[in-house]
Amino acid sequence: SGVTDPIAYVDQAGDYTLTVTYNDGFAVCQDLAFITVLDDPNFPLAFAEVFDEVNCLNPTIEIDGTGSSEGSEFDYQWTTSNGNIVSGGTTLFPEVDAGGTYDLLVTNTDNGCTAEVSVTVEENLEIPDAEAASDGDVDCINDIINVDGTGSSEGSDYSYQWTTFDGNIVSGEFDLMAEVDESGTYTIIVTNDLNGCTNTAEIFVDEDLTAPTVEVETPPDADCISSEMDLDATNSSGNGNLSAEWSTDDGIIVSGDLTLTPTIDGAGTYTIIITDDSNGCTATQDVIVDENLTPPE
Repeated sequence: SGVTDPIAYVDQAGDYTLTVTYNDGFAVCQDLAFITVLDDPNFPLAFAEVFDEVNCLNPTIEIDGTGSSEGSEFDYQWTTSNGNIVSGGTTLFPEVDAGGTYDLLVTNTDNGCTAEVSVTVEENLEIPDAEAASDGDVDCINDIINVDGTGSSEGSDYSYQWTTFDGNIVSGEFDLMAEVDESGTYTIIVTNDLNGCTNTAEIFVDEDLTAPTVEVETPPDADCISSEMDLDATNSSGNGNLSAEWSTDDGIIVSGDLTLTPTIDGAGTYTIIITDDSNGCTATQDVIVDENLTPPE
């Protein structure tokens, strides 16, 4: 301001010229004066850079104020309206733990001059999705089942890990789907490899390895009146439908070897295998049929 006044105000270094003009209506006279305004060599500089983002791998990062004026005559003050300064707010290297805009004010305490710079910190705290399910229970039919993380975040940016404290992982520990062979709680940990953020889901796998109970009525002896008889295992029990299979090495099965009541002929050892169809578990029992063929004296 003051460009046409005896006193002018300037805000940049440079060469300035004052022109004084005299005009009395008959003659016009001018004179010039020159002055150079210099920069204060201690005018501060403010500079800041960010090399990382705030994420789950780096929950706290450092802003680098290298390039700003340094020395005992300079003060530093960081401020933010939408971030968070953890420490170092009066240094060139503050630590922050939130995205936002951060402002650095550098002050030369010798001359009161200041400089200011702003820097933006990015934030990536996106949590991946995690889901867990299973194919069913571990039993005598399915001694190995799958625990399935389908529904979790998928893609090349994600990794997976299955863990358990009371079960057993057979294979696929680091896959979306794993094989297990014991009852227990299984947890999938889904990691976003770009920002280190994780999420978990768990599934409980039950176990049904209960064998059926075999009960066979004690058969009579084979004698001279009759050596043919029925064996009876109908009092056997289980959680589902029962199926039976009879076999013998030294007797004769006349019929019904796949039923609970086969017809046999003669003494011998008869073996029954009962299967519970609900879980595929089996139980075995031997039935001995004695003979009484002693003739009278």
